[in-house]
This record gives sequence, structure tokens and C-alpha cells, in this order.
Amino acid sequence: MFSINFKGAPNPKNEKLVKIEVVFYRSGYSRVTKSLKDVTGYLKDWDDATQSFKPKDDEHQKKNKILFEIKEQYERVAVEWEAKGIDWTPVQWKYCFSALNKSNKANETKMKSLSQMLDYLIEKFNQKERIKNGEIVKSSSNVKEYEILKRVLTEFTTKKYKTALNRIYFADID
Repeated sequence: MFSINFKGAPNPKNEKLVKIEVVFYRSGYSRVTKSLKDVTGYLKDWDDATQSFKPKDDEHQKKNKILFEIKEQYERVAVEWEAKGIDWTPVQWKYCFSALNKSNKANETKMKSLSQMLDYLIEKFNQKERIKNGEIVKSSSNVKEYEILKRVLTEFTTKKYKTALNRIYFADID
């Protein structure tokens, strides 16, 4: 058996606001809490019995919807783990979405500087081999051209902008 509940308490930084914590529980394990930073409101508007905001206006209804969606997401994960027979703990449950976010961030492409891109192209053409008229040909002429381009751009940016080429990004070019 497992459960997920919301608990409201006065925010230590501002006593008028509520600090909402998610309480994760599974039989045989101790409870684990996680603070919600995205959802907050006045303490007087929080109802502990229903574990939601008192539905006074649209803003409170939106916050309640967010809380419901959070609860639903975590419950789906727990049901899936139970169906697969995975032995999980409330701590793993707490961090199940944090792990996904970290892996997504690792897969995101980072912005490369002009210098990094030229280095990448030089390396790529340095390793590239192709077959032309039945013979294996290297792309050494492309490597030479990109090395010249990098040297010329380095000199230009140093003279004109008084900055290194590795500090210029494609977004900086108009």
C-alpha cells in the first residue's frame, strides 16, 4: 500500500504564506517529504482536511488542479512500479521525476562558440575518409581550409573586437 498527501504549514520566510509539502508513504517504510516551491498561497486559504486550497476563485482552482496533477503523476509511477513488480522505496518515488529531468538536461545541446564549432569541423574532416574513383581519399584539403579560416577569424576578432574567438557565439553574429 502507498499514499501521497499534501501537508500545509506556515512558511518560515513569511508566516502568512503556506509551505506545501508532499508526503510520500509506502507500507514498511518511513514517510518522506518534499517541498513544493511552485505552488504557494495564503495560509488562511489552505484547507488541511481536503489537502487543497479553498476554492474561492480561479487562481485557487488552478493551484488545486496543479496539486491534483502532481499527485496523479506520482501515483501513476507507483502503480506502474507495482505492476512491474519493482521493489521501490518512498525516497526513489520522491526523486523519480528529478532523475528524468537530469537525463533530459544532459541530452540537451549546449551552445557552442564559433571556435568550438570550427574545432569540431576540423576534427570531423580530419577523420573522414571517402571513396573516390575506387580509391580511399582523406578530406585533408577541407581541414587545411578550416584551419586557415579559424586562424583568420582569430586574428580578426582580436584586432576588431579585442576578444578571443572562443568568446563569440553564433547568436552574437548579426
